[in-house]
Amino acid sequence: KNVKKSEGGNGLLTATDFQIINGGQTTASLFHSRKKDKADLGEIFVQMKLTEIHNDRVDEMVPLISEYSNSQNRVQIADLSANKKPHPEIQEISKKLPAPDPTGGSKTTYWFYERSRGSYEELKNLTAGTPAKKKNFEDEWPKKQKFDKLKLAKVWNTYLKWPYTVCLGGQKNFAVFNKWVYGEAEK
Repeated sequence: KNVKKSEGGNGLLTATDFQIINGGQTTASLFHSRKKDKADLGEIFVQMKLTEIHNDRVDEMVPLISEYSNSQNRVQIADLSANKKPHPEIQEISKKLPAPDPTGGSKTTYWFYERSRGSYEELKNLTAGTPAKKKNFEDEWPKKQKFDKLKLAKVWNTYLKWPYTVCLGGQKNFAVFNKWVYGEAEK
């Protein structure tokens, strides 16, 4: 949102509200090297490209930059919609709405909506530094109760009674779900 350039415009002093569009694996590796391994990153330099996008074009441009600049891993349709409705809202609901106890008892557990690939493991690693905390995390958010955008699309298109869509496979089925979300769902 706010970018302040140095005098003469040759340097960047501050930037707020920025996103890592491509390079999440590198960022996570550096973070874990520093935090877990106590590595000195003082002499580490990472090449980057900074693109300033005006607020009214962010939703349009960020998915395109991600799609066309990612050469290491194939970007899937579902990956490009993680920040669009309804995914952030579903993630918030999953954090607050208790799930039935998978053991049949009265233990409180939650579903984990993984709107970004790998976010379950990333959150577990960030919040659970000890084996006891890791067990508590897994007790509260059982891995069996993790679901993602592809699973959501599969269940929703099944609910809509579209077996011919569900059987197309994860990405194609998700593309149909996406069209429904941004078309029919508004009605």
